[in-house]
Amino acid sequence: MQLKLQDQGCFEDDHLRDLPVLVVDDDIVCCENACMRINEIGMKGEYAISGEEAIGKVERAHHLNDDYFAVILDLKMPGMDGIETATRIRKVVGRDIPIIILSAYDCPHFEEIAQRAGVDGFISKPLMKSKLFYLMKSFAIKQEEKEEETEKPQYPFGNFEGKRILLVEDNSLNREIATVLLEETGAVGEEAENGLVAVNMVKNSSPGYYDLVFMDIQMPVMNGYDAARAIRQLTTPHAAVSIIAMTANAFEEDKQKAFAAGMDAYITKPFKLGVLVSRINALLRRANSFQAADTELQSNGIKVLLLQGQVFKNGELLDLTAAEYKLLCLLSKNVGKVLTHTYITQQIWGSSWENDIASLRVFMATLRKKLERGKDGQQYIQTHIGIGYRMLRVE
Repeated sequence: MQLKLQDQGCFEDDHLRDLPVLVVDDDIVCCENACMRINEIGMKGEYAISGEEAIGKVERAHHLNDDYFAVILDLKMPGMDGIETATRIRKVVGRDIPIIILSAYDCPHFEEIAQRAGVDGFISKPLMKSKLFYLMKSFAIKQEEKEEETEKPQYPFGNFEGKRILLVEDNSLNREIATVLLEETGAVGEEAENGLVAVNMVKNSSPGYYDLVFMDIQMPVMNGYDAARAIRQLTTPHAAVSIIAMTANAFEEDKQKAFAAGMDAYITKPFKLGVLVSRINALLRRANSFQAADTELQSNGIKVLLLQGQVFKNGELLDLTAAEYKLLCLLSKNVGKVLTHTYITQQIWGSSWENDIASLRVFMATLRKKLERGKDGQQYIQTHIGIGYRMLRVE
């Protein structure tokens, strides 16, 4: 009794529990014995005594979206043999269901023909429980691995399907590498070989056509700084497209030049996919936080039209960069409140920028100039040294 219990325990596995298996054999005794073995390893056996009956059962199960886990076919059957039955079953269910040939003979010359017919495995008569168990378990594990592979995200680093990105770079090899990296995120990439070409592409595009521009700095004809300035001088919404500087230098001076030219972020070459995705996320995905249920923000004579992405001061349209626009939205939603440097950078660009206070100061300075220029000289943004910024209530 103890040996019997141990034997039963060896052939139980959660991978196989209650999975349905169809046995096809013209000998009903063989069918019943095979189903008994199938049930002993925790699966559910069912049988058919001809190829025609088997195909009917498979078709009905498939129609009900309740396919058999596997089909075991006797090789030698009158009328429709195992190989022809396998061929017909494959036409019904495709390649997803394992088909196994059962034979009392060692027939190596049949193997190639059977495999062409869609047979996945072979097992000999008499049907031994141990052989059946390990064969079925191997198919169950393969199916789980296939399902896990299918469930893996197509873009594991970040999904930017539907986003269109303009890559501005004079080096063709660098353009090719960056384009391949962008494709790994699902984004659609377009290329420009210098700043002048890029400006014209943005200018002649339909509103909102480009979601983001990657801009190299050192280029012939027109460099990245001048190209960014030219784009910012275009009419809205072309002027508001997010621009990321691509630079070989990580010096603070180079970053500040990029921001002063109207760029929203920077990335140092050569860059990795993870860094690339982080920058795209910062400028594209965090923009969603500014798509509020309200269609506009209004305070201190400043009106922000959220759906149009436009800002007016006393009726005059202001020309803001994407980063300046996001900063103004954040401050306008929190009039009278002091927002810390860390909070602002996290909300606008993400946690990877939370210590980049110098860049925040540059953006805040340019935003102030645009808000506060004019005859009234009204102050809108107050600096709290070492803490952050506050949008003032203006009477």
